[in-house]
Amino acid sequence: QNVSGGGSDAFLVKFDAATGARLWATYYGGAGTEIGFSTATDGFGNVYLAGITDSPLGISSGGFQNAYAGGGPPDAFLVKFDAVTGARLWATYYGGTSIEEIYTVVTDASGNVYLGGDTYSAGGVASGGYQNIYSGIENEFIVTFDGNGNRLCATYYGQGSGTDPDNEEGHIAVDPFGNVYLSGHTYSPSGMASGGFKNGYGGSADAYLVKFSSCFGPLNTNAFSTDINCSGTCSGTGKALPAGGIAPYTYSWNTSSVQTTQTATGLCVGSYTVIVTDNVG
Repeated sequence: QNVSGGGSDAFLVKFDAATGARLWATYYGGAGTEIGFSTATDGFGNVYLAGITDSPLGISSGGFQNAYAGGGPPDAFLVKFDAVTGARLWATYYGGTSIEEIYTVVTDASGNVYLGGDTYSAGGVASGGYQNIYSGIENEFIVTFDGNGNRLCATYYGQGSGTDPDNEEGHIAVDPFGNVYLSGHTYSPSGMASGGFKNGYGGSADAYLVKFSSCFGPLNTNAFSTDINCSGTCSGTGKALPAGGIAPYTYSWNTSSVQTTQTATGLCVGSYTVIVTDNVG
């Protein structure tokens, strides 16, 4: 976007790391106001820009939420660019009928992208996550998208109690195993801590840290075998059936010559072990 959309636009610029020369730059915005808050890159040569917008047009393209929810304004937005050319790959609004604010965008090893911020919207934000019901006057949220802009899961977090408007202001991070961390401060005296170092509220605006598992769930594997055709032959097979985790999976069978496919073949009578690993280890 080489021309300003009007009002206040977000912008993104790429520099050569060795010389500091500008390689490309773009505005991002519609006729209203945009503010860019966070950027991230993934391992596949893409870059993400996240922020807030009150523009009803000119923001979304081929993403999860292509219509501006309005209401409070603003909505959050997330846009994915090709880091080499600066071309937009997809973009989405994210929000309900009230206000959304953005603090962080991060990616994982599989190219999924996580957006974190806070919301005053009682609907349209959470789906298939830990806390699917809005509570109080403001909650945090985390939403996970795949690399194509499809929403995988999302959650509220917080009780929204107290007098400060930023009740659970927080930022997010992911680890190599797909776990998601949310941290910030809260005025909520209950409902925030569980099984951690400090489970009681200390007073005014405590810090907090919460760890979520990936919405893909843990990796589990079943297996079945096909018996040999007749005694003394080695015609048996074994097949692993993984579920959960993050595909694609890799396989390692403890056969005499290690096999690395989902199905091991040419097996003699005996017991066998397969190790299945998902894409984030």
